[in-house]
Amino acid sequence: MASARAGHTATLLPDETVLIAGGNVDGSASAALYNPTTGTFSATAHMTVERQLHTATLLQNGEVLLAGGVTAINSTTDGSASAELFDSPAENRQSP
Repeated sequence: MASARAGHTATLLPDETVLIAGGNVDGSASAALYNPTTGTFSATAHMTVERQLHTATLLQNGEVLLAGGVTAINSTTDGSASAELFDSPAENRQSP
């Protein structure tokens, strides 16, 4: 990964890569895919909202629902009223 993260999520995807989403001390909208076979990280589409301390749920269709969290630990702004979908095969983001 390009930088250390805290407060992120790691979700095992159907293709056996791992989606690493959000985190960092000041909040982050970045995401990366980890390939455990090669031991490499690659950048992927950013989230629409900076998030840390959020949830990530793998859905039956292979998408990941990212919901809630905060934009920064010391911020009064939060992402708790928002959610978005990560579509792993197409690497697309949608706001539901």
